[in-house]
Amino acid sequence: MQIMLHRLFPNITTGNNPHQSAQMTQYASYQAIHGDRFSSRTQKPTSESYQRAEELAKHLHIHRFRKSPLPNRPKTPYFTHLDNVAQTVRRYGASEYVQIAALKHDDLEDIGDEYPGGVEKLRQDIRNSGPDGDVILAIVEGCTEASASERPKPSWDRRKENYLEHIRTLNQNVTDPRIPIGILYVSVADKLDSATDIVNNLKDAEIGPERTFEIFKDNNHGGKVGGTLWFFRSLVEAYRSPELEPYVNKDLVNELAAAVDEMHRLAPAQPEGKA
Repeated sequence: MQIMLHRLFPNITTGNNPHQSAQMTQYASYQAIHGDRFSSRTQKPTSESYQRAEELAKHLHIHRFRKSPLPNRPKTPYFTHLDNVAQTVRRYGASEYVQIAALKHDDLEDIGDEYPGGVEKLRQDIRNSGPDGDVILAIVEGCTEASASERPKPSWDRRKENYLEHIRTLNQNVTDPRIPIGILYVSVADKLDSATDIVNNLKDAEIGPERTFEIFKDNNHGGKVGGTLWFFRSLVEAYRSPELEPYVNKDLVNELAAAVDEMHRLAPAQPEGKA
């Protein structure tokens, strides 16, 4: 696997990089603490395609960390989010190509600018990531709010409104049902992991309701708190629309809905109409 990584990305080092070693140690610690959350998951795929996708995700996101309202706390490697999403879709029975897409779902949006060869080369490599490469790429594109090719990056309001409209219309012009099914698997699991992180911060004695939403963008949908609550509530409504029923995993959506309800319960009180 290390030889393969060097061939694909000659600037990536494995094994002897102290920074990377420290990150992998942090990730192992995170798994040890939070692994029980996924105790019911099925066996992780052992195919070369999945293992390659997992290793590449670790290294491509090696310098990225999850946002935290407490900068003095140890940073959580961003790969934990990608792995959580992959584990969640696996737990709900998603096929391997969906799990691979889950590991790559943030690539076009977050690392396209720095990818060797740029965004188009990244798209090509995603397409070549497995036997169902065209479907994997379509799922990743369908989960992307704004790719690195969209510069300047659209505003928060525009990105969220466009994403919601995209989700609501996934049932239109379907040529391969695997694509809307995969997009919805990954999209719901992605938002579930984010919602769970928000709920955990709201319950954290050091962070709590007053600091949890500091890391989010201001917006025209109720500010950092109100806008966040609006977006998650709107997503749940979209996922539950009758038009998407043939494509969405209802149990997964119900788990997200429970997390969003808890988020609303714990969040600071909002003026009427802003949450």
